[in-house]
Amino acid sequence: AVQQVLSESLEPLMAEHSHGYRAGRSRITASRAIQSAWREGYRWVYEGDVRDFFDSVNRERLEERLQAIFHNDPTVAALLGWMQVPVVFRGERIKRPMGLPQGSPLSPVLANLMLDDFDSDMEVAGFRMIRYADDFVVLCKSPEEAQAARERAETSLQEHGLDLHPDKSYITAMEEGFRYLGYLFVNDMALDVGGKAGQEATGRAAVPAHSWLAKLGEREAQRAQSERTLAGLVERVLHQQAVRIGDRERSGAFVTVSGDPAVLSTLGGQLHVYRRDECLLRLPWNGIESVLLLGNHQITTQAMHQALERDIPVHLATAFGDYRGCLTHNRLSQHQATWMQQILAFQDQDKALYCAKEVIAARLRHMKEVLRQRKLSGQLPVIDKAIRSLGRVQSQAELLGYEGSATREYYAKLAEVLPPDFNFSGRNRRPPRDPFNVMLSLGYTQLYGLVESVLHAKGLLPWQGFYHQPHGRHAALASDLMEPFRHFVERSALSMVLRREIIAADFTDGGRGVPDE
Repeated sequence: AVQQVLSESLEPLMAEHSHGYRAGRSRITASRAIQSAWREGYRWVYEGDVRDFFDSVNRERLEERLQAIFHNDPTVAALLGWMQVPVVFRGERIKRPMGLPQGSPLSPVLANLMLDDFDSDMEVAGFRMIRYADDFVVLCKSPEEAQAARERAETSLQEHGLDLHPDKSYITAMEEGFRYLGYLFVNDMALDVGGKAGQEATGRAAVPAHSWLAKLGEREAQRAQSERTLAGLVERVLHQQAVRIGDRERSGAFVTVSGDPAVLSTLGGQLHVYRRDECLLRLPWNGIESVLLLGNHQITTQAMHQALERDIPVHLATAFGDYRGCLTHNRLSQHQATWMQQILAFQDQDKALYCAKEVIAARLRHMKEVLRQRKLSGQLPVIDKAIRSLGRVQSQAELLGYEGSATREYYAKLAEVLPPDFNFSGRNRRPPRDPFNVMLSLGYTQLYGLVESVLHAKGLLPWQGFYHQPHGRHAALASDLMEPFRHFVERSALSMVLRREIIAADFTDGGRGVPDE
């Protein structure tokens, strides 16, 4: 309740370009603002990182800001008290003399308050900044302007007792691409590439250097009696995942129902999903983007009316992922703008090649992992060369060559562990000529159908791809995006064969081929 009232009270003070933890704003609105800036002629970006922001906030400055707004309201004392409540960790009571506790619902609101002066400084100086909590970028029209933005940001933050991380501030041309809030931005294109938590995605240690948890590590280190003890301690403390603020806003939930038959109904403004007497899901309709039903599920008339009224498409597919159609209104498609962006993006050879290299890189990494798990990864000259060469690939044809040769080596390695009576010597299809190829074709076909259904549900054109060439009713984008997931089919097929859950005698030649991916 306090968080809601505090957010509403501070909302009128917040800058237009602040997108984090505010009603009606999200990383999606931030990405659109960046794309809009590109269309207005901004071609350079300064990326800045506030060093250990949440653990570096000065409580006295926070108190000054709160009192300036709320005066002597008792809420101010309560907020400050909550911020400095000691932490009990491994039985030890630890004081926190500074910072905002990560994990508290109040911290994001107070973070926006503490950075509002920074927002104003950059705006008054004439810079176009996009900020999400302590992550910010400044869009510029020249590298000189970007350098000036760096200098102004550094000065402003120092005035508020904060610092820029010297190793994590960059000036980049937008045509070269940059990552922000889980997106990869290249010119006016924003690809949602997500990211992993902790150090791998952000370059930061999982525990900030000035946090109470790091201080605890320092005290424990002082008690360490040997080099071995110290090494173990550093490994344990510095790589421990600290409590993090919850996931950032999304555009809405993508609800997928699969498995045994279920019933979708509505009650009290919520979608309810039941299987027999068990309620699998309760979710407000206003928090849903789309629904995908895989298999024979029932949806009540009342639930259909709610979905139509709220412009939530309900997509239908078989249990194997074959797309059947969509329950939606008869207005013009809400996805037309997305379709146009998709077509234009994938017709750009540079963008298409970039996307293709990303999915093939993932495919090759997963190949190596499958072989490693089967102790077959000792000598992989072709796959290793392909992985090393991807960064230098200049054309789709060149990429196809590397993928093809790596895939042949991969299947040849799989043949080494399969029983001889499976007669597997490599990939063949249309029709598959041996039991293991039958299993692969069946699995790939199911995966292809599932990916195509998800593409329909997410409002993309399945036949407009960036790597595989379309032909007939072929969903080229489904073939593109299933590449990083083919290993699930291969691992499952290998496991069933090597555990003798499926043997060669289970197969007969009926003269009919298996539909191929």
